[in-house]
Amino acid sequence: MAVLDPSTLDVGDHFDWHGFFLGDRRAVLKTYESGLLLCDADLRPEAWIALPGDAEAVEAAVGLDEDLFAAQLWVDDEPMTMVWSLPTP
Repeated sequence: MAVLDPSTLDVGDHFDWHGFFLGDRRAVLKTYESGLLLCDADLRPEAWIALPGDAEAVEAAVGLDEDLFAAQLWVDDEPMTMVWSLPTP
């Protein structure tokens, strides 16, 4: 499919254990220390996804639709599950 070398990005030590596709055009990868990275389907980075709290607060994330994902994270020491809509490319 595709390969992304984390050494080409400033992502701390490495990527977390998961990522997910948003349709067939984009993917989101979770890092340990830098949050969620939006990529195209060939894993070329497009943008960091800004979420409330720090990057390590993201527990899990899952794609729901081509431009929609949900994430469980900690905000002010409280667990929250939120849904985000990303701009269509």
